[in-house]
Amino acid sequence: MKKIILVFGVLFITYFLNAQSTIASSGADASGDGTSSYTIGHLFYTPNNQNNSLIVQGVQQSFAFQVLSNSEFLLENLILLTYPNPTSDKIIVSNSNNRFHGNLKYPLFNIQGKHMISGLIKEQNTQINIQHLSNGIYFLKVTKQNV
Repeated sequence: MKKIILVFGVLFITYFLNAQSTIASSGADASGDGTSSYTIGHLFYTPNNQNNSLIVQGVQQSFAFQVLSNSEFLLENLILLTYPNPTSDKIIVSNSNNRFHGNLKYPLFNIQGKHMISGLIKEQNTQINIQHLSNGIYFLKVTKQNV
């Protein structure tokens, strides 16, 4: 009986202690303008929100920023109009920029992401026949062909 009370007492006391324990793979102390100690490999962590800031104890948060650039990248403006919406028989894609005629292709997807039809936008006003498709919501994706 004394063993049960002892085990219960130890569990009860450790429940109310605010001690931290962890299994860490590495750690050290860092100093500069202030001091900090850190560990790597925490299994548990506690976030603290104070004064519009967030401190996450026990989690190493790294940020890596990379700048990608391409000197040959040219910004091209393409204005397309699709109408009528809603429709039951055809969609008209109106391309106002003559430079892109014949260089644009499209796939049409249903709401589940299944490819339904695809084709080329060859004229200023290209008609896409959708009479054979069931009623629903569809997504039209227009991309420039690799020419």
